[in-house]
Amino acid sequence: MKQKNKSKRPKNLSRWVYFAHESDLSGAELFLGVNASYLQKVRANNRPVIYLHELNNPKYKWEVAIDLVEGFNLNPVKLTPIKSHEVYCILTASSSRKKDYGAVGDIVSFGDARYSSLEDAVMTANKLAQLEESDFIFPN
Repeated sequence: MKQKNKSKRPKNLSRWVYFAHESDLSGAELFLGVNASYLQKVRANNRPVIYLHELNNPKYKWEVAIDLVEGFNLNPVKLTPIKSHEVYCILTASSSRKKDYGAVGDIVSFGDARYSSLEDAVMTANKLAQLEESDFIFPN
């Protein structure tokens, strides 16, 4: 039986951000990045999937991602061009970010980055969680 990691959710992490240790995720959850109850919550509230995973990597232990494909109750949802660039800047702003990994340009439907600092990862995830409905383009 797989032993659960007892990663403690940061108190200041937005309720819209899913938090888990990567080893605690099942195969399907690892593919989606989240569990079914979180996925239902964001879709019911017409929001993107945003997660913060604790990784086994000793240096870049924290991964933050935003996924517009799995989130929302309709697809395909995209970020507006201005917000697409802003989300890229949010993901890449931290000095603790792993260079040459993840987000490599304006974010269309998915973006991620890894960090050596939990504080930077939480700050990034919380900024992504503050995106508003007007930041997205919904299908007609």
